[in-house]
Amino acid sequence: MIQSVLRASLASAATLMLTACSAATDVEKQQPSQAEFSAEDKRVAQALSIGRNVERADATPQYEAMLCNLALEAIGERLENTDLLTSEQIEVFEKAKAIYQNRAGVGLTTEEREKTRTDVEAAYPEAKDRARFAMGCLRDLV
Repeated sequence: MIQSVLRASLASAATLMLTACSAATDVEKQQPSQAEFSAEDKRVAQALSIGRNVERADATPQYEAMLCNLALEAIGERLENTDLLTSEQIEVFEKAKAIYQNRAGVGLTTEEREKTRTDVEAAYPEAKDRARFAMGCLRDLV
């Protein structure tokens, strides 16, 4: 899974580099240099974003890692019952979950770790809310 994400990231980077080297087109010249969006537009875009960043300004690295751990658990539960992933992808996915599980506990007591988990679950009570972070978490590992 991480390898697939890495390949997609590299392909995107190559496309961006090729695009950056090409001459501006008439369409690009017609576009305003900077679009302006209202606060409501930005809020809606963030709510729809897949792989968005943690919305809490006071989030610790352990909080973010716990959110990633729970995000990967959320999509992992859905993927387990399908034939969408190869055994190699499942193995890599499990390693990614383990990385975030370990990071979530760094420097914390068992009680602090459980409180962090409870805080994340309270902030994102639905598995679908947590799952939105999964792509960003996987991307961060590449």
